[in-house]
Amino acid sequence: MKSERFFNMRSFLLFPLALLLLASSAIAQTPQATPPPPAAPRSVQFPKPVEKTLANGLRVIVVQRSEMPLVTAQVLVKSGGEVDPTDLAGAADMTASLLTRGTATRSATQIAEAVEALGGSIASGGGWDASTITTSVMTSRIDPAFAILADVIRNPAFKDEEIERSRRQALNNLRVALGTPGSIARFVAARVVFRDAPYGHPLSGTPESVPRIKRDDILKLHDTYYRPDNAILVIGGDVAPQDGFALAQKYFGDWPKPATALPNAMVGNPVGDANTRRVLVIDKPDAGQTAVLLARTGINRTSPDYFRGIVANAILSGYSGRLNWEIRVKRGLSYGAGSGFDMRRWSGQFTASVQTKNESGAEVASLTLAEVS
Repeated sequence: MKSERFFNMRSFLLFPLALLLLASSAIAQTPQATPPPPAAPRSVQFPKPVEKTLANGLRVIVVQRSEMPLVTAQVLVKSGGEVDPTDLAGAADMTASLLTRGTATRSATQIAEAVEALGGSIASGGGWDASTITTSVMTSRIDPAFAILADVIRNPAFKDEEIERSRRQALNNLRVALGTPGSIARFVAARVVFRDAPYGHPLSGTPESVPRIKRDDILKLHDTYYRPDNAILVIGGDVAPQDGFALAQKYFGDWPKPATALPNAMVGNPVGDANTRRVLVIDKPDAGQTAVLLARTGINRTSPDYFRGIVANAILSGYSGRLNWEIRVKRGLSYGAGSGFDMRRWSGQFTASVQTKNESGAEVASLTLAEVS
């Protein structure tokens, strides 16, 4: 009897809560007629970078921000996939990925263990216009972290077994990519937009070019482009500018600058005919869905239209952008549609992409063209 009264009392107490929850849920689902007014503008203060160039040409930038006892340092080499030799697409990307795979005095395992012992991280990789290696540690351990950072950027071993492991990984990734409609569309679009220019090949290479990359090719690329007068060292976090410059001088001041001039690599910007449209259809019978991708020549990072392009694209892209609104919200033909500029050093491209059912591929292609045109 007592337990029954307790049950009834508990039910009675929970009943108002259930009503409250149901009422709150109903209120939450009621659409708001007008958006709330914007909040008052807030002032933003960015830390001021302090810059110095070492005698060997290495540009050093220190950005002090001492809210947390952490420091991140990045060496950025101002060359990436754009300098790949014509028949060795993917060479720059592979070179960058191998930096942490062993040096003249440390194996890949020893590098990983040393960084882990510092409670930090280290990573390297290549892009189209730059190759980077980055380390992050607590402020108190920045000195030994810099020793490792300098070692991997200046003295990579490029061991044969590590090159072969990297080659296998690159080929496996390419096989996976070439099995998905979206990746195939991106590869083909880059070739159409940039043609035979360096930007026209996949950054990681092709199934034909990756097996051709040899150790001598990697050594040559590293010797040619990994040099202090083609690099920037950025140090950010809990470090004073004078301390950052002292670390740079200690570990990179004797990095020799080659006597030979840096090769003058320039990627042309293809001029497309705005009045001509090409429709390419790639038949992949086993594809579970269709990728629709619109591509055309875009702008580079120094274009006077840089910020205008970002603002203009905001009208097309995003959840409430015209592409997603027409294709997903109004017609339910895709989980999402978007667009964007890929602005690189020498050139760039604009793309709009959608994934949809095979049956609605033609309709989505027409809608994409209509919204972008």
